[in-house]
Amino acid sequence: MKNLYTFVEFIRQSLSIIKPVEIRIVSSFKGEVKDAAAFCDTRLRKNKILKHVLVFNMKNMESFEYNYLNVAAHELIHASMIENNAFNDDYHHDELFQKLATKLEHTLRELEFDIGPDNLYSPEVDID
Repeated sequence: MKNLYTFVEFIRQSLSIIKPVEIRIVSSFKGEVKDAAAFCDTRLRKNKILKHVLVFNMKNMESFEYNYLNVAAHELIHASMIENNAFNDDYHHDELFQKLATKLEHTLRELEFDIGPDNLYSPEVDID
């Protein structure tokens, strides 16, 4: 787990995310996110960002054999876009997201982070 926290802090700094990032791992999700592996829950107060909470669904992470570092990096791209007012509510994985994911993935692989074989963005999986 320490490796995940260290990785999240590295990505937070790499993407210039200013607000703190918290990690939560739960056994499963309910409702519209029940099939998701994870999501970034940005907490607001009076329309100002307090923090980002990365919530991992342990059941789905394990059943789909997702890599925690890969999914954390993906969700932190969303957090970065939210902080920079670039998040698209209608299309979360827009062209900007895809460019950031490609660049970050290249950097992480170059630095030999074990982010698994999957891409940070996959059009087959990341459906809006």
